[in-house]
Amino acid sequence: MAAMGRKARIKVSAVDGKHPFMRGMLTHSLLRKGLSFEEANSVANEVRERLAKEGDTSGQDVELSNGELRKLVLRVVRDICGKQRARELKKGPPAQVPLIVHPEGTVPFSRGLLSQKLVGTGLEPEQAYEVAQELASQLRQRPAQRIEAAELRQLERRIVVERHDESFGKRYDAIDHIDRSNRPIVVLIGGCTGSGKSMLATEIAYRLGIRKIASTDMIREIMRKLLSPDILPAIHASSYSYSAAHTQDDPIVAGFVQQMSRVEVGIAATIRRAIVENFHLIVEGVHVVPPMEVANQFADSALIVPVMLATLDRTVLESRFIRRGKELGGERRAKRYLESLDDIMGIQEFILELADQHDVPVIENVSFDETATNLLRLITDQIHRETHLEDPPA
Repeated sequence: MAAMGRKARIKVSAVDGKHPFMRGMLTHSLLRKGLSFEEANSVANEVRERLAKEGDTSGQDVELSNGELRKLVLRVVRDICGKQRARELKKGPPAQVPLIVHPEGTVPFSRGLLSQKLVGTGLEPEQAYEVAQELASQLRQRPAQRIEAAELRQLERRIVVERHDESFGKRYDAIDHIDRSNRPIVVLIGGCTGSGKSMLATEIAYRLGIRKIASTDMIREIMRKLLSPDILPAIHASSYSYSAAHTQDDPIVAGFVQQMSRVEVGIAATIRRAIVENFHLIVEGVHVVPPMEVANQFADSALIVPVMLATLDRTVLESRFIRRGKELGGERRAKRYLESLDDIMGIQEFILELADQHDVPVIENVSFDETATNLLRLITDQIHRETHLEDPPA
């Protein structure tokens, strides 16, 4: 029986014993079977919720066999994706799934994983899945069931261009470069408090397959633990409240500049680590401010892509702070943001002026989906330009 106060555990019985149910593994399995990422993720979440509800109702841990789990998954697929998709899943994959030949071995072709990759080009999820379906159809018509990875990439790119245009083909090249590059790509996303940096960084990381995200707030927090207020007072205040310095007309901006210059040391160390360990990285935070000397410092070792986010409408920023307070239970923190809104807007104006002076692109964040697509296209366009020495697609 589940102990009082704890959630019921979910166990799946198999030939080799009992294992905990894991949404991530189910999602991956459904991707391999041809579902899109959105479909697979929704199905896995719904299966988990139904099993958890069963445990909450009975007050006991939930245990089911592999067969019972499969039946439940098929019911959920039918409810979410339709009867046709459930029938396809029940029949299983074709007798011979095309194998992709890489230098390090072979892997089965997956429409779901390809869809996830193509979303990184700026295609909508439905468009990406249509391309994956078309490619799967073409592969089934081939007499050979094995295809070299390089040839597969050519087919993928050709279908993308045929269904859309060359600009998406160039962005496909950029995504492919990210997948296979030995030179780290570092995306720097700046903007004032409330501009949507964290959420967009997470979305962009998923779409581009970048596994590491560093927040400048976290970098600052680590520096706070190492350096006392007596030694470095600038990093122990909020980015919009420190006003001890007087080198600028606006003391808030002056304090922000002082804090920014200190945190930039930590940003540089984080990027240096990415270069040493050769991994792609997104750095997001209010302390990412032009001209960003780190971009010049590491230009030879990494491909640095800077971009600023902006929210020019004051009422939009206000509503975000209020919503954030309600969702995260931080009404007091939201109130502090609202009381400091003039200072936050002032810092944003300062950041955007610097971006304009140093030719750093700025994207206004009004609609999350639209901003994510625009940000993605800007990043892939710059990667294409930097790696192929061509103008970015229009």
